[in-house]
Amino acid sequence: MSLSLSSILAKIQPGDKPNQFITQFYPEWSQGRTSFGGFTAAQALQALRLGCEAELPLRSMMVNFISAAGPGTIEIQCEQLHRGKSSTWAEARVSQAGKLIATVTVFFGKSRDSAITVDAPQRPEAPSPEQAPEVMGDNNPLAPIFTRNYQMRFALGQAPVSASADSQQGVWMRYRNREEPLGEAQLVAMLDLPPPAVMQMFTEPKPISSISWHIEFLDHLNDPHSDAYRGWWFMHSSAKACADGYSQEHSTLFTPSGRAIAMSQQTVAVYA
Repeated sequence: MSLSLSSILAKIQPGDKPNQFITQFYPEWSQGRTSFGGFTAAQALQALRLGCEAELPLRSMMVNFISAAGPGTIEIQCEQLHRGKSSTWAEARVSQAGKLIATVTVFFGKSRDSAITVDAPQRPEAPSPEQAPEVMGDNNPLAPIFTRNYQMRFALGQAPVSASADSQQGVWMRYRNREEPLGEAQLVAMLDLPPPAVMQMFTEPKPISSISWHIEFLDHLNDPHSDAYRGWWFMHSSAKACADGYSQEHSTLFTPSGRAIAMSQQTVAVYA
């Protein structure tokens, strides 16, 4: 049985160097020959919470995927770049056997009073999860191994490799382990769960590779164990542009109640 993300995060231990943390490669959270990118980002965020900032809310996160992580021990070296009265900048460098896997830079910021407000995006109209097919389940040979930790149903657009002319998609999703707490690390992983919207335009299976990924949190999470988070989350994504073998993907994540909680932009290398 696959280890839950929360149990894996709890296994992260201090390393031999100051502010270094040790974790492992978990094949059940893999994508091809490397770890699922959202999983790597979640591990790095947990290390940064342990080593650099435990209290302030996460506001933004930039991930650069440098190379593949294979079986074995993974080191996460954390550094506090700046700490002020209301904010902290920190960086994690994820490596394995001396090879850099990813860099993760985060900004934690205290809430502040402001007279300026702009409403967040509204969740688009879409068929319900019960009306949408689950096409990335256990028996789909195209589905990466890590997707078995989730349920995912396509409500807008098409499934990957559908030769679709559409470049936007809407996906309902939730953790298959219904006891998984929905903390910020779990949401970071979920933000990387659906395949890029551009993949529905493929006419045959071809690889893709995430290059860089920027996440912005729009609102706070409440209790990670809240029943309000146990339902289906919704991700609305679109390929804003694709040329020269790179797609710029924009996404918004909505809570089960329809509240926009995070947005992301990702550059994806396309080999189709």
